[in-house]
Amino acid sequence: MTDEIGVIQVSDEVIRSIIHICSQEVPGVASVSEESLINGAFKMLRSTDFPKGIRITNGPDDQHKKVDVSIRVEFGYAIPPVATELQKKVKNQVERITGILIDEVNVHVDGVHATAETPSGPRVMSLPPVTGAVEENQEGPEPENPALPGPQ
Repeated sequence: MTDEIGVIQVSDEVIRSIIHICSQEVPGVASVSEESLINGAFKMLRSTDFPKGIRITNGPDDQHKKVDVSIRVEFGYAIPPVATELQKKVKNQVERITGILIDEVNVHVDGVHATAETPSGPRVMSLPPVTGAVEENQEGPEPENPALPGPQ
């Protein structure tokens, strides 16, 4: 005799919402991206308030899943550590909350997010114009060469 009294099913939408919350908690993740054109067909089949850049596929059974998350990273953050942190957080939280094993968490970085405070291009410092300056070496002005004719 088993202790089971029924079946517990966790929908992909629940997993998607957990992933969305995890993405908001990782510093450097600006947002979950919309699905790419490759996955655009899935967009029409789903209708939720959550971003569509989260794809969940089944593993060998109902207790195993594979996750793909498309994100935009805040300008200035190093992408590999942000993506690694998101992978760890998603795997740990989804497994802890749902009991479903996450075999893979693939993070796709689709863009970089810049705010109004973010510099939009390379910073070039303009130097003040140099007028009438004479170059001097460390020892002072260069001595005049007597072999060369001077001003007359």
